[in-house]
Amino acid sequence: MPELPDIDELTKGLDPAATAVVKVVYAAFRQLEEHLGAHLEKLEAENAELKRLLFGQKRERSVMPSAKREAARRAKATETPEQQAARKQATQQKRKARKAARAELPVVEQRLELPTGELCCAHCGGAFRPLGEGLITEQIDYVP
Repeated sequence: MPELPDIDELTKGLDPAATAVVKVVYAAFRQLEEHLGAHLEKLEAENAELKRLLFGQKRERSVMPSAKREAARRAKATETPEQQAARKQATQQKRKARKAARAELPVVEQRLELPTGELCCAHCGGAFRPLGEGLITEQIDYVP
């Protein structure tokens, strides 16, 4: 942002009434400039934090923004042992409830079989062997 000229340069050769008006307007501009400068610094810091979360390394992206992280750290530091135990117990109950809800979902097992003509390699003619035997992939589909 360009620097405002000195007030003495602006009021040189003006009558006292005009000088007073220029000084009031000049003070208002200075105050606005300070406010906008502080606001700009805040927005640049937020922008840097959001860029880090969006484009940063994976370990950096998963971290909460610094203000929330600090608030969470302070809250945990002031917890009593009883509150910590209650929080851990509530977390365990939520996990058990989620696990129980998943167990109630219908299970659809799907095995993919190839026709016998496609069970050999197109390049070398060797037989295919089972791949991923014993591996289970779970997928939950939500149908509203």
